[in-house]
Amino acid sequence: MMQAVGAPDREAGTYVRSLIHYLYVRQKGLLPLAALQTFVKLMGFRLGKRYQQLPASICRMISVQRAYWGEERAYAIRPYG
Repeated sequence: MMQAVGAPDREAGTYVRSLIHYLYVRQKGLLPLAALQTFVKLMGFRLGKRYQQLPASICRMISVQRAYWGEERAYAIRPYG
C-alpha cells in the first residue's frame, strides 16, 4: 500500500503544524499531550513499517488488530511486493 499511495510524511507534517497552531491559539495547556500523542503515533507508524523484524508476539501485543496476528498466521506473514 505504501508503494501505491506513497509515504504520508508530507500530510503528517501538515497535520502536526496545523494541530500545533490550533492548540497554541486555543488551548496551550494541551500542547504537551498533543506532543506525546504525536510521538506515540510516529513510533507506531515506524514500528508498523518494520513489522517483519518484530516477533509476532510483539506485533500482537501492540496491534489494534490483534486477531490478525493469531498463531496460525505467524508463519505466513510476508512483506508485500
